[in-house]
Amino acid sequence: MSNSKATKRALLTSVLALVMCVSMLIGTTAAWFTDTVTSSGNKVISGTLKVDLEVLDETDNTTWYSVKDSRDPIFDYDNWEPGYVQVKVLKVVNEGSLALKWQATLTNTANLGKLADVIDVYVKEDVESYPQNRTDLTGWTKVGTLRSFVGSIETTTVGEIKPNDTKNAYEALGIAFKMQETAGNEYQDQTLGEFDIQILATQMMAEKDSFDEKYDEAAEYLNKDENGNFLIASAADLLYLAQEVNNGNSFKNETFVLTSDIDLGGRTWTPIGHPSHSFSALFDGNDHTVSNFVVDVEEYAGLFGDARNGGDIKNLTVKNAVISAHDRAGAVIGAGYTTLENCHAVDCVITVTPKLLANGNYDGGAKAGGVMGQVWEGAGNGLTNCTATNVTVIGYRDIGAVLGMAHNNNVVTDCKAYDSDVSYMYLGAGQVYGDGTPNENIGEVVGRVQSSATVTGSVSSNVKTNGAYVYGLKLVPNGAGSGTIIVDSKEALLNLGKLNAEWVDFFSNGLGTAYSNYAPQNGGKGTDYYYNWTWTVELTADIDFGGAQIAPIDLGKRSVFDGQDHTIKNAVIVTDPATTNEAGLFIGNDCGFKNLKLDNIQVTGSNVGNSTAGVLSGSCNKVIENVTVTNSSVTGGKYTGGVVGYGYTDVLNCTLTNVTVKGGYKLGGLIGYICASNGQTHDVTGNTLTNCTVDGIGGGVFAGGKTEYVIGKIVGNYNCDGTCNNNTVTNMTTSATANIGKIEAGKTVTE
Repeated sequence: MSNSKATKRALLTSVLALVMCVSMLIGTTAAWFTDTVTSSGNKVISGTLKVDLEVLDETDNTTWYSVKDSRDPIFDYDNWEPGYVQVKVLKVVNEGSLALKWQATLTNTANLGKLADVIDVYVKEDVESYPQNRTDLTGWTKVGTLRSFVGSIETTTVGEIKPNDTKNAYEALGIAFKMQETAGNEYQDQTLGEFDIQILATQMMAEKDSFDEKYDEAAEYLNKDENGNFLIASAADLLYLAQEVNNGNSFKNETFVLTSDIDLGGRTWTPIGHPSHSFSALFDGNDHTVSNFVVDVEEYAGLFGDARNGGDIKNLTVKNAVISAHDRAGAVIGAGYTTLENCHAVDCVITVTPKLLANGNYDGGAKAGGVMGQVWEGAGNGLTNCTATNVTVIGYRDIGAVLGMAHNNNVVTDCKAYDSDVSYMYLGAGQVYGDGTPNENIGEVVGRVQSSATVTGSVSSNVKTNGAYVYGLKLVPNGAGSGTIIVDSKEALLNLGKLNAEWVDFFSNGLGTAYSNYAPQNGGKGTDYYYNWTWTVELTADIDFGGAQIAPIDLGKRSVFDGQDHTIKNAVIVTDPATTNEAGLFIGNDCGFKNLKLDNIQVTGSNVGNSTAGVLSGSCNKVIENVTVTNSSVTGGKYTGGVVGYGYTDVLNCTLTNVTVKGGYKLGGLIGYICASNGQTHDVTGNTLTNCTVDGIGGGVFAGGKTEYVIGKIVGNYNCDGTCNNNTVTNMTTSATANIGKIEAGKTVTE
């Protein structure tokens, strides 16, 4: 049985409402939003939803029978007289595997008879047998006359029962009808009247998923206004609409009106409609907004998936939606034979990713727009006065800030895009698109316009179309051989090395005329632009490798890696001494670093040749500034440092805590060996080292045939002019006696 007194009281009220009838209709509905819900937290599988009302047999006081098995009235006494009492013991039973809520609804109501005014109703909880003296109602609660009680029934009257794996969950109670002793002769030969009641059962919010406990409140029924329009007033209503359409109810020729803004709370959303079960009604957003949801499906992705046969949408804004698919995606709707009017997308991200086919080629990745992915052919279909603001659209082809593709005879009028980004998705070196067609049709408002389509009145402001996504990395060229590479995930960070290896192919074949001057077939320098372009890498999220072993990430010839105060943590870096002399989280010899935090990075390098090792990078020839390293270690060979092993570099304002440095020759707390070319100077200033260990490998092991260690608390070997001061060392374990292990002859270092 349920343990909730509040639940019992709700059931008590509802059961009272439904048993006071001459005929009874019991029905069940299995109404929930989706059969399966998957997310990072758990998986909820659809169960069986069944409800029943049972009556205790008065003859044996033991047997329960279902009212579904009989059309007889529960209260069937015909000869009422003053003082007469009739008692029934009932229970509402959850026979299924899901927690349920149910509501009692009056149907086919007839007028109650005069007798209903003098029949008092009494109730008592937890009654599971008939009393010996049924006229003694001591301890029972009088709730009013039959007429007053029935007159108070509302369709929102509900009860809640949880399931039970071993026996049916239920709530039991006793109900008594007593004719008032003061009733006069005027009530002789009168009746109670007649009405039917239906029980509607739906899954209750106790069936909790990883989003929140209100997920199952999606299963609701819709009200209509005086004009017969369905009203969408809540997330529950919207979820119910999605369920009904996706189960085959197109609602053709109906109208839905959104009566309030709806926040879906970050839920994973199943779009309303798909080609096999399309939406065929008018949806009037009434200038309201639906916000905060995620869609991840194969195709036809958006708040709506597919609309046709009269399915149109107007006056609707979708905000803060993340839409992912292989084809046909937009914040408002994926695709359809439809018209959209005054529909808007704000702060949305739409991504269509090419799908790898069985033959090894790719297909899809097309028809994505901030508002809509594709309008199918046909006169009258199209968009009017639709806008996209601060949207990101990513795909291989046919992508636009508002609409991905306008088909034959479509009309697109007065649509606008503001402050948005439409970016091409590169497939990778040597990859082939299914029909051999290269990327094409990237537009600021509409991506692709078929020859017989009409697009007029388009306006765009600050819409960028020259960016690209490569292996999860966002590339934004700034012109003049420079740009930004944005890293926002572990996978993207690892793919920096892959991008480095395919840099030439990408810019020769991937972005067309925007980069044609750099392509070798156009007289450009070919592979030289790998060295000449100055790109900044920006980290936009913390990265946790979870203790995984990875190879150093090759940054290539970048200008700087800007961590933007984000953290990379929990990685084990191991190199192959036969093939790699540089060990560190990065291979960044031609890249600077700033504003980066490293935690629990364990690096093991080689001990042969001119090997270099550092927690950050084996070598670096640009400035390292404001890098924090904690709880990390590096074991290297010839040149080893807590940040970098070897470099033509400056190391400024870095902080190391609990870092262990072990090396085979020249090693320092920050850098093992620092040098310069062409008379340049390099500085190591403003750094702090706390609770660090800096020492040789020991055990008679040295690097490259050396027979000594050159160890400094800060720098192992200074082989250039520069400044090494304002550094703080606290509680260091080391055999070094000075901040600099050795300053080469002829070099001046200010300490």
